[in-house]
Amino acid sequence: MRPCLILLLLAAGLLQAQQACFSDITASSPASDFTVLPGGLVHQQSTGLTWQRCLYGQSWNSAGQRCDGTAIRLSWQEALQQSTLLQQQGAVWRLPDVKEAMRIVERSCVDPAIRLNIFPNANSENLWTSTTVQAVPAEAWAIAMYSGKNNRKGKEQQLYVRFVHFSDE
Repeated sequence: MRPCLILLLLAAGLLQAQQACFSDITASSPASDFTVLPGGLVHQQSTGLTWQRCLYGQSWNSAGQRCDGTAIRLSWQEALQQSTLLQQQGAVWRLPDVKEAMRIVERSCVDPAIRLNIFPNANSENLWTSTTVQAVPAEAWAIAMYSGKNNRKGKEQQLYVRFVHFSDE
């Protein structure tokens, strides 16, 4: 296939890129650090955090062991508001801070840089963190899940969200 056609198909969502993992790079978030819990949750032992396996907008399919539905992009403020709504419904979910979010990045993989056996159906797009860029309050830190690098995004931009909570909360 010609490179221009591949790019066009990728942009249109008709061709899905494949995750690439490299065995010569030491794992940054080893599978042994995660314990899969019922209900589409996973506990990260090294941090004491429990993560939603699905992105916001998706639902956990326990029979298929996957995330179904379409992930929803939110502005940074909408993501904070959604976590508040979840708390009012009895859940203690919140946006992870930038350091917490970087702990689920798997640096030995790209496209996406995350363990797909732990976070199935994860995409390679940016994820919000709760951390505001100190020098530019109109921006917050996001994680580019294609490569696992952190980057700054305007808080009005629409990005994906993965909620987290401390297991003892």
